[in-house]
Amino acid sequence: MKTKNLLILTAIFALTSSCMPDFYYQVYRTNPDEEIETKSNTLVYEDQYCKVTYNLWQQNGNIGFVFYNKTNDDLNLNLDESFFIINEMAYPYYQNRIFGTASNFQLSSASNYTYLDYLLNVKTNTVGATSSSEYSVSRIERKVLTVPSKTSIKIAEFSINNELIRNCDLYKYPKKKEIKTAAFNKSNSPLVFSNRISYSLENSSEPIEIENSFYVSGITNYPENEMFDTKDEEFCGEKSVNEIRYSKEEVPNKFYIKYPAGNSFSSLKH
Repeated sequence: MKTKNLLILTAIFALTSSCMPDFYYQVYRTNPDEEIETKSNTLVYEDQYCKVTYNLWQQNGNIGFVFYNKTNDDLNLNLDESFFIINEMAYPYYQNRIFGTASNFQLSSASNYTYLDYLLNVKTNTVGATSSSEYSVSRIERKVLTVPSKTSIKIAEFSINNELIRNCDLYKYPKKKEIKTAAFNKSNSPLVFSNRISYSLENSSEPIEIENSFYVSGITNYPENEMFDTKDEEFCGEKSVNEIRYSKEEVPNKFYIKYPAGNSFSSLKH
């Protein structure tokens, strides 16, 4: 009798497991502050000197930005005075790092060692008629980045969130009919975040500070088959026989977390 019941449970588990998606997606909808507008599938803040654009859509959320200099002179982007702030915790964009690259190469003889090798900090080990060398180049992180007139610079340093948010209004592994959205306002939102950006004009020592703020206004959990769809690939009005997969939720004020399916017999539904 026990063996029969075990076989039945195993069959039920196999049946339900085959119907479950491999992955689920937690999608976050954000509300930016009133000074940020949606233009050409990006979020845009603009003042008389600069334009700052965002697209949050990325795994864990992309709070990076593109800074465009509208003026006819250089602007200085002050990374040491710029911060990503989330739930009242500030993270500086300037972190006083040293970036390095290294490479290996073969020299035909030790006499090929040059003054340039010395400048590049080359270490040479000679074996017979050939020598094996490696060199490294270090670059110190800059506190201030110069943005030339009518050009952009891209800053990408932090993600917004990488931990699943649990909520009594959300099924963790929802079926299509169980998909719901947990709604929030700014005062009860689980994630309130901003970029505080400092820049200065070329001939001025006085910094200009702007703050672009967002808060999560909605969270929805989706099974993978409800998150994506396919469409014909198209270019210059021509359609291909190939299909491309796209997310039905992709807009610049949203981002997502991808998480694996759990045990279908789990007692915790939320």
